[in-house]
Amino acid sequence: MTEQQAKPALPIGMKLSPMNPDYQKDPFSLLDEVREEARIVRDDFLGRYIVSRFEDVQQILNDRDLAVDPRKAAEGTFNQMFRQRSSGADREGEPSMLFLDPPDHTRLRSLVSKAFTPRSIEKMRGRIEEIANELLNKVEGQASFDLMTAFCQPYPTIVIAEMLGVDPRDQADFKRWTDDGVAAGFDPFASEEKKQKAETAFRQLRAYLEAAVAERRANPKDDLITALIHAEDEGSFFNDEEVVSMISLLLAAGNVTTTDLLGNGMKNLLGNPDQVQKLRDDPSLLENTVEEMLRFEGPVTFSGRITVDDREIAGCPMHAGQSVTVALGGANYDPRLHKDPHTFDITREDIDHLAFGGGRRYCLGAPLARLEAQTGVRTLLERFPNLRLAQQDLVWKTVPGFRGLERLIVEV
Repeated sequence: MTEQQAKPALPIGMKLSPMNPDYQKDPFSLLDEVREEARIVRDDFLGRYIVSRFEDVQQILNDRDLAVDPRKAAEGTFNQMFRQRSSGADREGEPSMLFLDPPDHTRLRSLVSKAFTPRSIEKMRGRIEEIANELLNKVEGQASFDLMTAFCQPYPTIVIAEMLGVDPRDQADFKRWTDDGVAAGFDPFASEEKKQKAETAFRQLRAYLEAAVAERRANPKDDLITALIHAEDEGSFFNDEEVVSMISLLLAAGNVTTTDLLGNGMKNLLGNPDQVQKLRDDPSLLENTVEEMLRFEGPVTFSGRITVDDREIAGCPMHAGQSVTVALGGANYDPRLHKDPHTFDITREDIDHLAFGGGRRYCLGAPLARLEAQTGVRTLLERFPNLRLAQQDLVWKTVPGFRGLERLIVEV
């Protein structure tokens, strides 16, 4: 490890964060350097180990003996920074399912799976297409518009809010609450202003959801909130606090990541006009197009695990409590798996990626995200036959671990 640490050119520490302009512009070339340096690299500045090769990352994600609960991380490690600060955490109690380990994680995931089912998602297919068209109706006739604010941001918010049974008049508040929460909750270096906005957002969201849960208990409806309240697995049910925490998590996961999947994906698709034409010529490539969007520039670039015993990770011995950062973005560009990984190719065969994580923590909302992305891409291309990127300087959000655009101007 000492030889790796002595190389000042290796992009670790804050160089692998949105604070670095080179990272904002192209994180994947920097991750190439880390991945090809060694199977595992020590990052002393942030108190973590970084793993970037596909096979190693996949193995770590599938390892059921690794933890995610930041309370199990040793002092001074990267994951320990997130104690009491994650966007998914209940501000007054236990973390959300996202940051819990078995048996608590197993119980909560089993329950939410009873409510958030493939059938409930498939029921939304027609409505999702209607929502996409309703949003695009508002910009039809304009010579150009910001795809993020006009479509990518409100689209998944409306979808998940309607699934939950949220009043349409409250959907803008939901978007603001989740955006403010994620912007600070996943950023251990967030400013005091961001942290205060996040705390306000959490309080307002919690108050709203507590009232919604109480109302659904008294007057059940055909919506996801009611389904969560009534979900049962081997005699286990959600309590009200758990329902509120789960809805908060579904909102954050359903809004921010799908917004960025669509924004990044359309930027890359429209930035390669030959690929747009291939898709227009052969609409059957739509599903493969979305998978390449996920591989090429998915919304989540990093995930993390914590060792709970003395063990070896990617050939490196380490003690309990250590932080292991898995570079999903680096793994998806591993040339050992993908030929020409820096080429955006919607005809790529056997696309294998880790954009949704893996193992017992594989993204529960992956089917919904795929459906929204496929519907969104198809609708955009059908509605605007000449859709193209405008000349612009791209501005990226600065939430560590995530990859998403502030705006994306398109011309029609």
